[in-house]
Amino acid sequence: MPAMNEAADNREKPPAHDPAPAAREPASPSTTGAIRQAAARRSNTLHELLAEFAGEGMMDVTSALGPFLDLGEALLGVGDEVNHVEDLLVRMGHAYGAASMNVFALESTIVMTMILPTGESLTQSRRVIRYGDMDYTKLELLSNLGERCCSKPMDGRMLAREVAAILRIESPSWRVYLGSMLGTGFFCVFFGGSPADAVVAALIGALMCWAMLHAREYCANTYVFNLLVSLVAGVLACLLSAFIPGLDRDTIIIGDIMLIVPGVAMTNAVRDILDGATATGALRFLETLLWAAALAFGFMISLMLVPH
Repeated sequence: MPAMNEAADNREKPPAHDPAPAAREPASPSTTGAIRQAAARRSNTLHELLAEFAGEGMMDVTSALGPFLDLGEALLGVGDEVNHVEDLLVRMGHAYGAASMNVFALESTIVMTMILPTGESLTQSRRVIRYGDMDYTKLELLSNLGERCCSKPMDGRMLAREVAAILRIESPSWRVYLGSMLGTGFFCVFFGGSPADAVVAALIGALMCWAMLHAREYCANTYVFNLLVSLVAGVLACLLSAFIPGLDRDTIIIGDIMLIVPGVAMTNAVRDILDGATATGALRFLETLLWAAALAFGFMISLMLVPH
């Protein structure tokens, strides 16, 4: 019986609870300060480690993440292949002190993940906007900039400024016009045209060059723009050959179409597929097919509007 009474007494006792939050004693100022210092030390661990790496000649990878994407976007924008962009960004990340780098690039997207020496990871993605046709001058300058960063890392802000400065480089207008006129005239003669045909093709090529330099911004759709340019060029070639005896409109049109035919882009698309970048290569190949179809439709409509 005494044991049963003792058990009943134990059951009747309410369980022990912590005091209510309002009844708890506030932490002393010294305890609060210690907690804040511990939190600050924990949040500054990454920065202290990166500062240690910077003292050993490595750069702060956190400040270089954005400029890395700027460089990758610029390279893809001027027509670089995705394998080269991925390899370059990986080597740059290791040169800046990243423990591991994962880069996945498509023609229109870059996804990059940095594994920092602390074990933390940073991931960013970038929508790639094409700046126009392939520009080998900018491509070479941007590639050289990336190689310099691999051998001697520079500050992230300086890297971003250099990328922006390279993208602002423009070839003299007279050189672009001269190249367009020489190209159209040469191909016109190459495919059997006379010197007079070459002169007309060169003049129309200069007009097409003006449209590509100054009128592209007014037409957001590239395929519609190419269709309109080819349509106007074809109509001019047909009209001039109809009113000037001795001109061959076919050779004139062939010479002019070579100015905007996506031959290099299609070659790069096939190269990407052969290099293993199947997704990017397929996208670029489809883009070139649509581009070529727009050119064909434009010249075909011009031949229908101005019969021989």
